[in-house]
This record gives sequence, C-alpha cells and structure tokens, in this order.
Amino acid sequence: MKYPVLSIFSFLGRPTHALVVFIFLASFACTALAEPAKVERRLLTFGQKAMEDRLYELAEAQFQTLLTQYPSSEYREEAACLLAQSLLNQWRWQEAKELLESRLPTTSPAWQDSYYFWIGESLLKGENYDGAYKTYEQLVAHYPQSRYLVDARDGMARALLQQQKFYLAQELLKGLQKE
Repeated sequence: MKYPVLSIFSFLGRPTHALVVFIFLASFACTALAEPAKVERRLLTFGQKAMEDRLYELAEAQFQTLLTQYPSSEYREEAACLLAQSLLNQWRWQEAKELLESRLPTTSPAWQDSYYFWIGESLLKGENYDGAYKTYEQLVAHYPQSRYLVDARDGMARALLQQQKFYLAQELLKGLQKE
C-alpha cells in the first residue's frame, strides 16, 4: 500500500478525494493552535480551492465553519457570498437566496452588489424569472460601477428570454453591444 494513512479514507473512493479529506482534517487539527485571523484566512482559502476543484460540499463546510465559528470575521461577507455560490452549484438555490437575503441588510456597501448578483442568479436557477430580472435591474440601477454590471444585464436578458420576451431581450443585448 503506497499511502497507508489514506487507506483509512478508502470509503471515499479515489485516492485524491481521500487526500483532500485527510488535508481537511489535518488542517483542523492545526487550527486549534493557530491564531483566529490565520484560521479564518485558512478556512476561506481552503474553501476557495475546494470550489476551484468543484468539491462544493467541502467548500460549503469551510465557509459554514468560518461563518459559524467566526461570525465577526473580516472575511464573513466574502465567505457568505462564496457559500451561496457553493450552494448554487449543488442546485440548492433557495438556500443560497435565503442566506444572501438574510445577510444583505448588514452587508457593507462594498459587497452589496455581489449579494444582489448572486440573489439574481439564485432566482434564475429557481425559475423565478421576474424576480431575477428585478434583482438584476436593482443592481444595475443602484451600482453603476459594479464589476457585475455586464453580467447583471446579461442575466436580465436571460430572464427575459425565459419569459419569451424576445424583443426586449434583443434590445437589452444590443445596448450591451454598444457599450
């Protein structure tokens, strides 16, 4: 056996999954001794890497741990946004929407446009096209400098297309081309 420690996690299937779980558990063993800011950063970074590797349940666990154990963390707004994205990738759009909506009133202005965008994406995935359109429209109206501006307009067009409002979607996309 090449990696005897990993054989404990053989129920997970492939050795790469076992390695990820082993690293995850080892990181928690080390976090008890680390200072909180480092632990918070480690949880956020590990969750981001899990997202990149499409290990959404693992990412969810990291972000949830950060939000639960460190509710006043400087990374809480980013972690909540990433948690919502991991939920969306698991088709748990309702949970993602509720998470972001519950946190939106206390979110700093720097993160509000991100929250609106991902709420819109949640509504779109949940086939609430009118709600998605209105959420994207709110983002466009209130955050003209947002990094999500083009994506929000694209989301508006997708919502219109799903409602078979082809002419309006076309006009919206033409407006995007001009910009």
